[in-house]
Amino acid sequence: MPDHQDECPEVPGPKENKGCPWPDRDGDGVPDHLDQCPDVAGPASNNGCPEIKEEQVKQLNEYGKTILFNTGKYTFQKSSYEVLDNIVKIVKEYPTAKFHIAGYTDATGSDRINVPLSDNRANAVKAYLIEKGVDASRLTSKGYGSADPIASNKTVKGRELNRRVEIQLKK
Repeated sequence: MPDHQDECPEVPGPKENKGCPWPDRDGDGVPDHLDQCPDVAGPASNNGCPEIKEEQVKQLNEYGKTILFNTGKYTFQKSSYEVLDNIVKIVKEYPTAKFHIAGYTDATGSDRINVPLSDNRANAVKAYLIEKGVDASRLTSKGYGSADPIASNKTVKGRELNRRVEIQLKK
């Protein structure tokens, strides 16, 4: 492009941008017009958005195991709000990542009760995240009742561990 038409004659840039380099606010090498997360650095392979690491997924699940619900209900115990806010913080750091929230119960009671209860609990976590600003299109939820226990249902501690929420990265 001739200098008289070039709006940035001192630096190279494409003709489509009047001879100026494309801006890259976050400095990740992905120009803002192609960057799905122009204010947060991330690799080009993820459209300029940060990729969630396995450690963060593990942390989400550790938090999920500590969400406490009122007995037989899908309302949160007061102590769970800090945990839920920590989950919100991590999820918001990865604006293009999608998550599945899985709810589980212990084996006390029947599937007729446990499956809807676990579904309502998973959905309560999803609703809380949405209420705190996470885009609903990034989240799914489902209850699995007493399926897939991680401990024995024959002990109090085992049943406690089986009553959990898992937050899974959707790929």
